[in-house]
Amino acid sequence: MSYLLNIVLAFVLLQAVLSLNYVEEECINRHTDDVDNDFLLGTWYTVYRFSKSLVSSIPTRDCAPRTFTKPTPEQLQLYINYYNSDNPYSFDDNPVLVKDTTWLRDGMIMGKKAAKFFVHSAEYNYHDKSIYAVQIYEKINDDYILYQQCMMRGNTKWLLSRKNSSRYEDVAEVLQTIEPRIRWYDSQRFCAGCERYGCLD
Repeated sequence: MSYLLNIVLAFVLLQAVLSLNYVEEECINRHTDDVDNDFLLGTWYTVYRFSKSLVSSIPTRDCAPRTFTKPTPEQLQLYINYYNSDNPYSFDDNPVLVKDTTWLRDGMIMGKKAAKFFVHSAEYNYHDKSIYAVQIYEKINDDYILYQQCMMRGNTKWLLSRKNSSRYEDVAEVLQTIEPRIRWYDSQRFCAGCERYGCLD
């Protein structure tokens, strides 16, 4: 009897891992705008970090670049072979590779909406095959996106730009556009002074 109970408990735990939790579902349901991953291709630079519990607000010349590229057929197959097929995402859903050397979050995103699934790089074979994350890439305009991780419940967001030396006037205009979403957040400027001193890419 106890053996059967252990099997049932293991199955329930497995289903919990492989299914979306409440935070992720709510996050996905709130961010349904179309954002094609082809729009993200190229390198994006962090311009601002917004947080309700910011440790440091000192401006930095660091731009925290994040690069998006199309996977080769061989790279895509590596992910397909490594990750569980019954996870709640599909590698047929416009997959794009993400290289984030600053925060060490290399991997792949999938999805055609602002809410996208993320899995860590399959190259090193040490990540749990059932682990994934939901990330938000909210398009502000052709040059700016507001990024967040659903697991952080909106407590931290990043403003990303295609340019690592955006003019203050351009950034100020974008900040005004997103002001209702960051009104109660502390902020830290990235890529600060790049136009004068150069950036730390």
